[in-house]
Amino acid sequence: METSDKKLKETLKKFEVGTSTPDERKVIEQWYAHRSAEMEHTEDNGEYIYYKHRIWDQLNNNNNRRFWTKIAAGMMLIPMAVYLIYYADHIVKPNTEHQQITDIAPGSQKAILVLPGGKKVTLDSSNSSALSKISALNHEQSTRGAITYKKGLNDQHTENHQIITPRGGTYHVTLSDGTRVWLNAQTKLSYPASFSSGIRQVTLIGEAYFEVEKDKMRPFQVITSGQITTVLGTHFNIKGYPDEDNIHTTLLEGKVKVSDKQSFAVLSPGEESISSDEDPIRIQKTDTTLASAWHYDRILFKKATIKEILAQASRWYDFEVSYPDGVPTGTFSGGMSRKSKLSALLEILRSSGIAFKIEKLENKTILVVHKSEHKM
Repeated sequence: METSDKKLKETLKKFEVGTSTPDERKVIEQWYAHRSAEMEHTEDNGEYIYYKHRIWDQLNNNNNRRFWTKIAAGMMLIPMAVYLIYYADHIVKPNTEHQQITDIAPGSQKAILVLPGGKKVTLDSSNSSALSKISALNHEQSTRGAITYKKGLNDQHTENHQIITPRGGTYHVTLSDGTRVWLNAQTKLSYPASFSSGIRQVTLIGEAYFEVEKDKMRPFQVITSGQITTVLGTHFNIKGYPDEDNIHTTLLEGKVKVSDKQSFAVLSPGEESISSDEDPIRIQKTDTTLASAWHYDRILFKKATIKEILAQASRWYDFEVSYPDGVPTGTFSGGMSRKSKLSALLEILRSSGIAFKIEKLENKTILVVHKSEHKM
């Protein structure tokens, strides 16, 4: 790598951890806009593609309006495409010789609201008129793809509600204390329609991104399988799907305490806890944008296996995965918009030698994955 490339890489890493100077940030801005404009026409270094997505998500997460304004025009020119590369910096490009595969549309804003007594209300991008009959909701502030509860304490009337997103669904809810929660696909959140004066407690199965309203007198707790996460006011992501061995809690802002039957740990921003039924809680430094990217309508992965990538994609695009001759090896880094269709991802993966076939079995969509094209 040339000296100038080494300098740029060092500057990118300084920006990533928040230690870059104003002059260095200008260099990043210029580089970002330039690379965005030429992305379609040049072969890009794999690590740089990762940094492009990393910077986009970090800036979005930090609400850096000054930087965004400067590059917004350039960003809007980029097609909603997938950039997928081998970890070894080899770019995988679409193989145009293959016949186009069957497509799967991305997920959308949809969920089910379960009321006391088991009554279910369908939530979609144009909220059902049935919501108008729910007194706990603030109908003026409830919008497409989101519902908002009335603010205030209610020690007597704390009925429990649930929001359930299916595979291929996502939804946003603002709780009665002002806490905002975004649910990823295949997730269930249980919570009181109105919090009491005590601990604010919700139960989560699946994955959600939380922006907790600060209240020193009333800690906020998220109960997941075998784990309790306690906060006063912060931004964090929890992923705890039943079909995965570990619960991942990633902290973006503030401080949280994570505890289970064996141990507890306190997280600082930029850290992730990993807990399981068998082992004590582990803490590690992490790239927080990898965990929160879905919240910003992006899929982002770094040194991920094909199994990890497709597990994430399968929930959003609502399909099951089959590996009849084993799981292909190798790791990948890159990113894509969650608004892209599945075909964009699959066509690029096919050019690496991996073969795919989409099959329909009754009401199921199955993605059959083979290690090489000759298996098809």
